[in-house]
Amino acid sequence: MKRASPLVLVALLLAGIFVVPLGVTPTPARLQETLLQNQRVEHIAEPSWLPINRTVRIALYHETNSTSPDYTFGGMNTNYNIIYSHLLTAGYDVENITRQDILDHALKTAGFDVLVLADNCPREDIVYLVREFWLGGGGILSFDSGIGYLSYAGILPRETYEADDGKDTYWRYDFSDDVNVTVRHPVTKSHVLGEQLTMYYGDLAQYNWSALTATSVFGDLTKLAVDDDDANWVHAVAMDPTDMGGKVVQLGIPIDQWPSDWENVMIDAIEWLCPRPKGHILFDLSHRPHYGIDSWDETEFTDYYFTNWRNVLVSRHYAFDKLHPSASGNLTLDNLGKYDMLILCESAINYTLSEIQAVRDWVADGGGLVALNDAPYQPLPQQYLNNVTRQFGMEMNTSYTSGIDPACFTEYKHSITEGVSSIRLYSTGAINISSRAYSIYNDTYDNIVVAGREYGDGRALLFADRRFLTNSYISALDNERFSINVANWLVSWRADTILYTDEPDSVNYYRTPVARALNELGMDYYLIFNQEYLNLSLHRWSWELIVVDNPWSGVHNAYDAIYEHVEGGGKFVMSSYRVDNSPSEPLWPLLGFQFIDEMPDKPELHVWDLIHPMFNMPYDYSAANFTPTRDYGDEGDVLGVFPNATALGGNSSSYDVNHSVIVLGNEGRTLFNGYLIDQFQGDLDDSTYPDNFELWINEIAYVMQPTIDSPIDMSIEAKSTGESITWTPTSDRPYSYEIKRDSVIVESGDWDGGQIIYDLEEDSLELLAFELTVDDTVGYSVSDTVMVTVVDTTYPAFVDAPDNLQYEEGTAEHLVNWTFTEDFPDSYVFYINGTIEESGTWDGSEISVDAGGLSVGVWNLTLAVNDTSDNLATSTVYLTVTEPVTTTTTTTTTTTTTETTTTTATSETTTTTTPPPDGMDLAIILIAVAIGAAVVIVIIIWMKKK
Repeated sequence: MKRASPLVLVALLLAGIFVVPLGVTPTPARLQETLLQNQRVEHIAEPSWLPINRTVRIALYHETNSTSPDYTFGGMNTNYNIIYSHLLTAGYDVENITRQDILDHALKTAGFDVLVLADNCPREDIVYLVREFWLGGGGILSFDSGIGYLSYAGILPRETYEADDGKDTYWRYDFSDDVNVTVRHPVTKSHVLGEQLTMYYGDLAQYNWSALTATSVFGDLTKLAVDDDDANWVHAVAMDPTDMGGKVVQLGIPIDQWPSDWENVMIDAIEWLCPRPKGHILFDLSHRPHYGIDSWDETEFTDYYFTNWRNVLVSRHYAFDKLHPSASGNLTLDNLGKYDMLILCESAINYTLSEIQAVRDWVADGGGLVALNDAPYQPLPQQYLNNVTRQFGMEMNTSYTSGIDPACFTEYKHSITEGVSSIRLYSTGAINISSRAYSIYNDTYDNIVVAGREYGDGRALLFADRRFLTNSYISALDNERFSINVANWLVSWRADTILYTDEPDSVNYYRTPVARALNELGMDYYLIFNQEYLNLSLHRWSWELIVVDNPWSGVHNAYDAIYEHVEGGGKFVMSSYRVDNSPSEPLWPLLGFQFIDEMPDKPELHVWDLIHPMFNMPYDYSAANFTPTRDYGDEGDVLGVFPNATALGGNSSSYDVNHSVIVLGNEGRTLFNGYLIDQFQGDLDDSTYPDNFELWINEIAYVMQPTIDSPIDMSIEAKSTGESITWTPTSDRPYSYEIKRDSVIVESGDWDGGQIIYDLEEDSLELLAFELTVDDTVGYSVSDTVMVTVVDTTYPAFVDAPDNLQYEEGTAEHLVNWTFTEDFPDSYVFYINGTIEESGTWDGSEISVDAGGLSVGVWNLTLAVNDTSDNLATSTVYLTVTEPVTTTTTTTTTTTTTETTTTTATSETTTTTTPPPDGMDLAIILIAVAIGAAVVIVIIIWMKKK
């Protein structure tokens, strides 16, 4: 979750909304998304796959019924072993999905990326459910007979929807064995143009290209491979729809007689089909809402649907699912956890307490809630939804009803009002708010009709009309733009990246090259297309990365905020042609350049450092230059680079500081492009992807490389537990980690972007290097090394001292034994009355020394032991040597008293002892011999560090 900027007090009056009084700030001209029918550019397939590590989830339709469904004709394959094996070998997650699974609503975009129809068609009772997956943004790879379903389901083409399977009008079965590759496309990228692909000679499905040219989806189609005898009959077609649904590839090849020539085509097709959504959206059908998404949904009423709203969102790279009733639970945290946004429409079935709690917890954890309630036409359903929204301080007034088509006004610049002049509602109720909820739109009577709340890490919106985003009303005024903003705001709540784009050529802002690059990288981002809202957003929140794609309008109002962001350590990528409009702008020298001249008309952009990772990761751009295919009139500006930055490319064939175009600055945190990246709409490096997309994704990936902290070097105690190294690496795209101990891998695994802790336990005394390397999904890595010194500060531990401390004079040998424990023993020295008597190597075992041959008296016996780290421990005992015993009738009883004292180098102990010679500072306790034969023996154990 981002932190609120201190400037929020200046920029805002209400938390969570941009507050600008009417009449104070003039409304700027709105940028409308350029529609495809208004401006056509050269068609290049939209990318969906680059060499980025990710999991592709495949649902392989497993049908055991070999008869044709009623709606189509042809033999149905039931042998899936070959294709299943090929998909597994390619590294995909593959799950066989049956008719019953689909009836149980297992086929969802949150669970699968691509559905494979392996020369078979869905049965009659799941036609809509499979179409539902495609409409939600899922990809479909269809083989041979699957073409019948694509036509009947109105997917490819749409003209045959529920009428027939299109056979003999749009496609046929015909005998063929050789086809020719007709285009360089992501699906055919492993093959050269004109290459012939061979397959088993059979009666196989082929599209009639002439017939397809007259269909509504023709502009979204690419002819991939054609019959070698007649190019009008197409064996391989790719569809990338711009208005609804996910991508589709139809391959007219057999499954049971698998053609090896098509192996790469299938793999590349899966990769291209795999969606990379901006977010996942869930619509609740489990409580029988008043309105649904499609006509086959089970709803309370059938006069309104949200079909167009779903299509609008999917065409902007959101994935969309429905929550159907389930005996295992409906609004549960497990179900909600797969999604970023939840839509609740006024429903006929009440929500349980556990469901209300689950929704509240899910929002608090970052979810975005849309609640479509209404005036009290249906009092109970209104109350049902009130029970949910009340958790966020918002609920419908239970008595108020407005007139038809009330006017709606807002005094605030909220994120969801960007590009919106007015919205149209049908017949609203009124919203009551409390706590931290706030009004966004009011009607003419000042009743709240749209309210919002930021709750925990998430957001919630309540609308006082359930109809205004249905098919009948979404096109009214700015309702559609408003609905897009709602999804953008709710889904991007936890985003650390903000994107501004005003690129005019794409179908919509969410399908621009830069937006697709962010989706491909799997980055959460908030999209802005109005410079006033960019400026407000930069002041409202703190961002890790700001991306500005500026080929059209100006963003000069945001320069100051961008300056503060960069100066404060933020990351920044920009492409603009407007340096010449403000050549003295302070932001430019901060980024490392100055204005030199206007860019000449459509020159080549030369790559000056071909081996720089910015041109090689994640996509290896193999060409030596970028050439524009689109002319915006003003291509950009030539820059002069300062010593604090590096020029990576320019408009001269070799390095020239005053002909720079791509400038890397601020220790790799910023990239500025004086040439408009969006003009590179061709495919100069023959990668089958647009060059502008490749450059955007490489630049963003470069500045967003993983980072890692550097924990201080440390010392640990040998053979101890509880010590560890904690690293805190960061990445928006974490992938894996690896830990090496002196260059040998000791641990590795998946990295989720969080801290990595390595527990230390070492048995030997040495200096060790522990190196952590983390990788992101793009391939960038970062490492840090912590030096660990394994030490031994533990003194040898005393266990046992001699207890045979008396003998008669004349005893030639008297062995006394000491026991110490030590993991790293080294040597010992034995003293008698301070004089070295014996020394030697110590291996940690019991030490036995000879104290015999002494004369009558009390003798100080001291044993000192050292470990390899010079930790010293000593033990002192007192030996009494008595005169030889004469034969008498007198019996002498000896009493021995033992006292043990331990000191270490880390504490001070005052004793009554006398230190031993040779500087050992050994304490000697004076003993007074008691009356008679009683002897007091004091054992002193003393440890110290030399």
